[in-house]
Amino acid sequence: MKKSYGRIDGVRLLNIKVILDDEKLIYEGKVDNAPQEILNLKYSKIGNMNPMELYVYREENYIGELD
Repeated sequence: MKKSYGRIDGVRLLNIKVILDDEKLIYEGKVDNAPQEILNLKYSKIGNMNPMELYVYREENYIGELD
């Protein structure tokens, strides 16, 4: 199990990319415009900073309709 840093809704005023299982881009845009399903996800890794890449994993989150 990976260490989870927190939920995406804890990040503010940034452009982000949310990447599922190191493979699939599931959201790109401003945090403040992200749908609630994205905001509820817990991220486990941070990549590039412009835009900030947040990596989420199935083992840490319930992911249904984001597939």
